[in-house]
Amino acid sequence: MAIDFKKKPGIVAYLTAGDPDLATTRDIALAAIDNGADVIELGVPFSDPLADGPVIQRASQRAVAKGTRLTDVLGLAKELRAARPSCGLVLFSYLNPVIRLDQAKANHRETIRVAAEAEGKYIRQTGGRGNFGNAKIRVEPNATGKGYEFSNALKAGTIPEGYIQAIEEGIREAMKRGVLAGNEMVDIKVSLLNANYHVDDSNEMAFKIAGSMAFTEAARKARPILLESVVRMRTFCTAAADAGVDGVLLTDMIVEEAGEYLEAMRAHELAPIFLAAPTSPDARLKAIAAVSRGFVYAISRVGITGTQQNVAGDAAELVARLRQFTTLPIAVGFGISNAEHVKAVGEFADAAVIGSALVALIEKTPTNEAASTVGRFIAGLRT
Repeated sequence: MAIDFKKKPGIVAYLTAGDPDLATTRDIALAAIDNGADVIELGVPFSDPLADGPVIQRASQRAVAKGTRLTDVLGLAKELRAARPSCGLVLFSYLNPVIRLDQAKANHRETIRVAAEAEGKYIRQTGGRGNFGNAKIRVEPNATGKGYEFSNALKAGTIPEGYIQAIEEGIREAMKRGVLAGNEMVDIKVSLLNANYHVDDSNEMAFKIAGSMAFTEAARKARPILLESVVRMRTFCTAAADAGVDGVLLTDMIVEEAGEYLEAMRAHELAPIFLAAPTSPDARLKAIAAVSRGFVYAISRVGITGTQQNVAGDAAELVARLRQFTTLPIAVGFGISNAEHVKAVGEFADAAVIGSALVALIEKTPTNEAASTVGRFIAGLRT
């Protein structure tokens, strides 16, 4: 594995692959490596990058518009591995492109074959208040051509209407990223059978998560065959390993649902990297630390990517909490944009992730000057 922070703090440089074009991304990555970047994060452009701020969203839109796909990013990684064998290479992606790699849409009408029920329960304590949501659903095949259908079997007044809407929103999100990823129009009927709430401690977010959890489990039960998503995950890991990638960060892959992903990653000796947030309880940080390899990515603040004036105070506390559970290097990202930030991060963490600041620099720099400009920027981060 080539992920190694020889200098402290290490530098992880994020680039949206294909912005402004693949050839320029290659030149920029090489310039970043030659000027001190220890790890290159190649961002796979995606049409709906929910975790990213406006700078990276625009870069993804430009790259997608030019036709950049995951296969192109893997090809770029292979070129970088050959050119700079000792540099760390990490793919940064959302789950959807991974699940859809080199695969036509599956006929999911053949995979939802039986009815199945499952319950989702979300309980979390934050700031002296609880977050509670509980939902039980049934999934079953719908009539051919009917598409997705949601029905509410609860008695009127069982839970507030807003919580029912949140449950369905969670179900729809689970369909997009889970076993039905890439085919939201599958003929499937989802029925809400039961739900419970606390007057003081329930909210829409908790019911959204509960709905997602219930649907994910019910959909698994309803599919008595090997999941296409498992096959596709293995296909992706094979391709990533062949390209010389060291690790993968799937921003919307949560550790609680990562069993199949982790199995495929281990089989191909790839490092799974997860995001750890300041709001994560210790139990979740411990779970993330237990399965992470390469390094742990600590988010400096809650929210989307983007630059900020100062390194958030929560970052140092989060790193200290993570140190209880891992000896892996810890890299801090989200909002790190200059040498002052990198120096501050170096006081308590092992590496700094530079993302939006680099992408913004590339956006405003002429294409023929982008590589040299980024090289100078990277070189100045440790001064």
